[in-house]
Amino acid sequence: MKVAIIGAGFSGLCAAITLEKHGIFPDIFEIKEEVGDLFDCGHVLFSNLSPLTGDVVRYMTEEHGIIIRPDANIRKLTVFSEREQVSIHGQFGYFIQNSQHKPSISLQLKEQIKTPIHFNSKVSYEELLHEYSHVLVATAEPEEFTAKIGLFEKEKQGSLTWKNIKGNFDRYELTAWLDNNIAPKGYGFLIPYNSKEACLGISIPSKEHIGDGGLDHYWETFMERAEKNLQMSFHVPNKKYQANDRATGLCRYPRIGNTFFIGACYSSALPYIGAGYFTHMLTGVYAAQDLLGMGEFENLTKPIWKTYHQGIVARDVWSSFDNRDFDFIVKLVQRRLTKKAITGEYNLLSLITRLIKPSATFSKPPK
Repeated sequence: MKVAIIGAGFSGLCAAITLEKHGIFPDIFEIKEEVGDLFDCGHVLFSNLSPLTGDVVRYMTEEHGIIIRPDANIRKLTVFSEREQVSIHGQFGYFIQNSQHKPSISLQLKEQIKTPIHFNSKVSYEELLHEYSHVLVATAEPEEFTAKIGLFEKEKQGSLTWKNIKGNFDRYELTAWLDNNIAPKGYGFLIPYNSKEACLGISIPSKEHIGDGGLDHYWETFMERAEKNLQMSFHVPNKKYQANDRATGLCRYPRIGNTFFIGACYSSALPYIGAGYFTHMLTGVYAAQDLLGMGEFENLTKPIWKTYHQGIVARDVWSSFDNRDFDFIVKLVQRRLTKKAITGEYNLLSLITRLIKPSATFSKPPK
């Protein structure tokens, strides 16, 4: 068996780690000069939004032998709506980074493989199939492969804007804003890197919600609101990052012959919630397990497929909310049962889906 992996992101590296543990050393091709994102941005691994409930860091270590060292665990969640505020304590997940410098998760995963990565390599899976028995496509942009050949079911195109700011932060606290005045049909967030630096941003799930004022209008309003709510003045650099037209979707056929589409090409990202890094990792592990005769990729990824469609239901209902609804949600969080769900005693996404749309049915995964 001769295996090629296109892309050295979360899914590609997790696939390589899994294969190496069983004596298969793939060739890895990466278009960039190093693993990780080209820019700093904070991310969250939620424990109770994953297809497998529980501690995701512990799960990856105990079940798959993959070590993840997050920046910090999330012990406190604070949510602001237009007129309400709530803070709750628990174990919600982890803060991570994925830049090209430590403590990037991609660099951590890279250290766990022996296989050298071929950087600055632009290859096509069609060409590699002439040389390799199996190809795992794990590029960051699904448009490069799955959308190009008509396999990608695109849902929405949203926008993300953020800045890396300085101030005084609780490194264990995640802060979110639910307010259509600052992020219509989306949310604002503050993710600390440490006690002095943080990522502040807004996510808007669809271009149609942005309006004539553009993202800059919402950004300025959000900055003022965040400083007021947190009662501090940020040191804000001039550099602002924007990721426009961020597509969400799902690959209709994640395996064709001996080609596997994993990570962003599988597009296991939750529609609306965010990057879905945990499920990206799982698709890489599952593709490798298929090659090793430990299960079929299509069956192993069924929980991811279900979670994705639950996310679509939640997003569509969420997009209908006005600020009065968000105020009600924040009030609801103060109740004991809701706190239990949010702090990880239930699969939160499944619970939300059943509450807001009990009759929801989901299309079946491809066979």
